[in-house]
Parts: sequence; structure tokens; C-alpha cells
Amino acid sequence: MDKKALLSSILKKEECQGILFTNLYDILFLLDEESSLNFVEANPYFLYTEEKGFLIGDEISLSLFPRKRDVVKIKVETEDYIKMGFAPAAKIAELVKKENMHLLCSFHPVEIPGVKVKVVENPLLRLQQIYTDERLERLVEAIRICERVLEEIKKEIQEGMWEIDLRAGIERKIFEKGGDGRPFPARVAFGENTAIPQHIPGSRELKKGDLILVDFGVFKKGVCGEITRMFCLGEPAEEWKKIEEILREAREKALLFMKPGKVASEVDRIVREFFNEKGYRENFLGVLGEPVTPGKGGIYLRPGESSILKPGLAFTLEPSLYFPRKGGMRIEDVVVITESSNQVLTTFPLFTCL
Repeated sequence: MDKKALLSSILKKEECQGILFTNLYDILFLLDEESSLNFVEANPYFLYTEEKGFLIGDEISLSLFPRKRDVVKIKVETEDYIKMGFAPAAKIAELVKKENMHLLCSFHPVEIPGVKVKVVENPLLRLQQIYTDERLERLVEAIRICERVLEEIKKEIQEGMWEIDLRAGIERKIFEKGGDGRPFPARVAFGENTAIPQHIPGSRELKKGDLILVDFGVFKKGVCGEITRMFCLGEPAEEWKKIEEILREAREKALLFMKPGKVASEVDRIVREFFNEKGYRENFLGVLGEPVTPGKGGIYLRPGESSILKPGLAFTLEPSLYFPRKGGMRIEDVVVITESSNQVLTTFPLFTCL
């Protein structure tokens, strides 16, 4: 079912006259925008009806959609927009009254003066996670940029540099190599800091024998590629060689199972049971995989996820093991479900000694 058919079915089922979009990534996807905007750069709302669409926002937000001549643009004065906390509720209330609407649906809680808004499930989240041939090409392009960045930064890694030095290099090269932006600040961790899954880079100096964790993403034409890779400055300790092999094996077990018709939570279960057999169950934190979407909405590879894997779905696959105050290892690939199995889009080596 395409986007318009999905939204029309919501209008009919809920007996509402419009659907109010408040999430930027949902709006970009709905309007087929290949833009890599983020919430800091634009804060529009979008009101969808069977007949037409209304893009509501300040002049800056509206100017970032220059090609959209098939929607009605409604400008909110910048001063009023700021006073309203970038939520154009009053302008939407005027529009709803003018268009003689009585009930709106929205995918997020929102208050509009004098307007009844019903919160419903967002069907676009899973649709965003399904990659058509054209969107898949863009995703591959974003991932190739990630890998070109890795090729460049590995030449710059040297003893004595700080974590923030490496992060700065990564974020500069994202643009130099053709990226439109980054979905999140690059994560870099050295040595014992690799034990912290979402470590914020600091002034930790790189030493011989240190593990290096690099995790970042690239926006390209509205889609987001991601990658996490491990490096070591010099020869790694034997214990880390052992962990590397365990992660490789966990990755292969997951890939063998990731096929159409399988339940998402079962992929996670297989890896958790494998880590348990190896005595590392408590060292696996977080989820095994996330949806490859800008806003991270969709199907996860995690306990309790009953969704069925279908062709076109794209996931990150992130087996990891963390050891407090010692270090940790995580590898992240992007995997797309195919008609009979899966395709790993990331090709950069999982672990590199420098």
C-alpha cells in the first residue's frame, strides 16, 4: 500500500477530515523530499487532507521546501512562531475552521485550540524502513560515503591524539566525501572508554594497544547510512582477539536467520543465547538492531518485537560486548532483507589493526 492509500485509510477509519504531521522526518518522507534537514533547521507542520496538503511554518522553514508547488504554504510570522514555541497551533486552528474540519488525527500528542485531535498509530514508520530500488541506491551511496570517510581517517589515527580530534576529523570528512550532513554527532572512544556504549568523546589520549571504537552516520538525499567499526593502535591483547571472534560468530548467526518470514525478536534471541553459551550474556547491552530511518521509527531487532521480516526492510545489525572499566567492542552493519535472504550493504573490514 502506498503512502496516500495508507493515509486515506486512516481518514476513513477514524472518520477525521485531516491528519496533522508534527515530525519533520515524517513530513520529508511524505513529500518525497530528498533533503537532509534536521529539527534545528526546520520546524514545519503539515496538514494532510484528501484534496490537498498544507505546509505551515515560519518563513525560514517554508523556504527549505522550494520545489513543493503542489501544497499550500501557510506562513506564520517569525515572532509569533517563536512565541508559540515553534508550534503553529493558532494558525492551524484558523485553517481547520476555514476548511470546516471537525476532527484531526495526529501521530503525536498535540494541542490545537478548539480542535479535537485524536492520536493514532503512525503507519509511515514501517513504510520508511522499506527501501524501494531508488531509495536503496541512495542508502548505498550514503554507506559508501561512510566507508570513504573510514578509509581516510584511519590514515590520521596516531598515538597521542584525543578522541575529540578524531571526531572532528570524521565530521569534516563527512562533507568532504559528499555527505549532506550527519544524523548524530560521531561517537569515538579510546581504550577503557569503549566500555561505554554511547560514550561522549573527550580528551582521552590514544595509546599503543588501545581499542578504538568509531560510530557515525551520513545523510545523503534524505536517507541515512550508518556504520560502527573497531580499530586497534598496534597489536590487540589476546582477550580482545577472542571477543572479536565471538562478535564475528554472533554476526554470522544473525545473518543466517535474517530472512523473510522470520520474527524480529527471534534474531535477537539467537544472538543472546549464543552470548549466554559463551558466558557473556550480561555484557550484551541494548538492542541487536534498529530500523534504518532518520527518526529511528519502525521495527527493531529486540526482545518482544513480534513483527515479521519482509523484503525491503533495512536494519542495523549491532552485536556488542562491554566490560566495565576495561573496554568493549561493537560492530554495526546495515542489512536489507531480500526476497529470499538478506544483503549486507556495509563492506568495510570489521576490525583493523593500525
